[in-house]
Amino acid sequence: MTKTKKKSSRHAAGFLFAGLLALTAALGQQPRLGRSVHGLVLDALNRPVPSAIVTCTNLSSKAQEAAISDAQGAFAFHDLQPRVSYQLIAQWQGHKSPARTASQYSNAPDVRLDLKIPVT
Repeated sequence: MTKTKKKSSRHAAGFLFAGLLALTAALGQQPRLGRSVHGLVLDALNRPVPSAIVTCTNLSSKAQEAAISDAQGAFAFHDLQPRVSYQLIAQWQGHKSPARTASQYSNAPDVRLDLKIPVT
């Protein structure tokens, strides 16, 4: 393949990606790049726990992100690095859930991990 064909192939791919981003923006959606981890924070009776603080730790870099569970106990983290393990812990009124891990070996782009805080 000549340099001209390689260059035009790269340009075409760039235009295609830019078009995809523009389309998702026009539809009112943010494109999701990388992995996502989501789930519910639940109490010992499997009821949702709103306003729990969920910490997501990158086990390679030790960088942390936090989210607060909504009224249904739901939380989500997006745009996480692929091939990296993440540890999640929920805290609510001085109580903590056991740590759960989204493994670096999972190929799933979206992982569901529910966190249970041992309170009633």
